[in-house]
Amino acid sequence: MTSGTTPASAPKAKRLAFLRRATVVAVAMAIMNVAAYGFTLIGTHRLAPEQFGALTALLGLLLIGNVASLGLQAAGARQLATHLAMPIFLVDADGTLVFFNEPAERILGRRFDETGEMSAADWSSGFRPTDDSGQRIPADKVPLMTAHVERRPEHMRFWLRGFDNVSRQIEATAMPLMGPAGRYVGAVAIFWEAAKP
Repeated sequence: MTSGTTPASAPKAKRLAFLRRATVVAVAMAIMNVAAYGFTLIGTHRLAPEQFGALTALLGLLLIGNVASLGLQAAGARQLATHLAMPIFLVDADGTLVFFNEPAERILGRRFDETGEMSAADWSSGFRPTDDSGQRIPADKVPLMTAHVERRPEHMRFWLRGFDNVSRQIEATAMPLMGPAGRYVGAVAIFWEAAKP
């Protein structure tokens, strides 16, 4: 992405195509959940108790495997963020900062190794986001916090004072990260220094 290109300048057709794809995924997940519920109801009436018990035990094992896969997804997301040139900020389902990459370190003014994990309360207020007039932006209005709390994407241009006490105007796009069956697993923010007018 060049410095003059922002998500707001993307063609309308591309944004609509993205929304259509996201809607298809949401509808498919809803259908999957209804089908799983229906399968359980049918199974309770068609199978003998021993058979149904064995089936639910198998489904329980699949659920445990699913939890392990979510851990691998988180590790994969961190690995992916490590190799991207865009600044990335990653939080888990509790809102705890679990990683930001090297390009983000330059904007945030500190290495991740120096900060480590941070609670949502710490990172959302620690960077002191402000608008163009210098007014403090409430923590719940910052894109990553919106993605975390409201489970929806958000984009905003604002000023951020990093750990190095330098204010930088940035643009940030954040989105929730959803796992299988619509389970919320965290949120990610991609951000960059805003182009000078």
